[in-house]
Amino acid sequence: GYNESETTMSSHASRNGIRSWPERLRLHFKSIFSKRPSTLQRKLSSTGSQTSSFVLNSFSSSDAECEDVSALILSERSRSLASILAILEWDTFNAIQRGEMVAFPTVKESPQLLGEKCPNLQRSIEHFNSMCQWFVQLLASQEDDPCALLAKLIRLAIKCVLIHNYNSALQIILALQSPAISGRSDLWTALPTWERRLARDLAVFGSPVKNFRNVRKAQDQVSSEDLPLVPFNG
Repeated sequence: GYNESETTMSSHASRNGIRSWPERLRLHFKSIFSKRPSTLQRKLSSTGSQTSSFVLNSFSSSDAECEDVSALILSERSRSLASILAILEWDTFNAIQRGEMVAFPTVKESPQLLGEKCPNLQRSIEHFNSMCQWFVQLLASQEDDPCALLAKLIRLAIKCVLIHNYNSALQIILALQSPAISGRSDLWTALPTWERRLARDLAVFGSPVKNFRNVRKAQDQVSSEDLPLVPFNG
């Protein structure tokens, strides 16, 4: 299976002066998010880009036609999709109030109290779960070339990590680990070796072991002078 722990993100450390894949990709894509997501959102709106508008609406709508969205995802550059996802996730995360985070541990077991005391946090949690299911549905309904879409989502998750949008990255990672997707051996066997390796690294990165230790460590290492951060709120 793709989630074997034989390969870790650190296993691709530099050898003989060759940078590891996270280092190479981070250097290449660091310029993507030199501005805050809200600035990028205004930029996308001002361009009148139909593609950006369609993708943003598709990501936030459960009624979107999977076939149309799949075709667009396959044709659009991963870094553009990652930036659009970051806009969506930032708006959702930024609405959460500090008091909601403080109250959450005492009300999380009660749906009614959670809705009363932490409405924005509850919406964020529901949004995360919906997006996970959306990615699963997207892959499960793809008939023409599901392997190509799987490879694209793997690369999209990596781009999300590189621009520090950990919430979207975990949505994709957990979607790939769902039984409906991880159990399709034919799909994973047809995936190129490089993408399978990246998927294993992502699975290790997003492992829930020790309360998502790897994700928390990565978030803690993001400095205030580095790229903007959309944390994983799971």
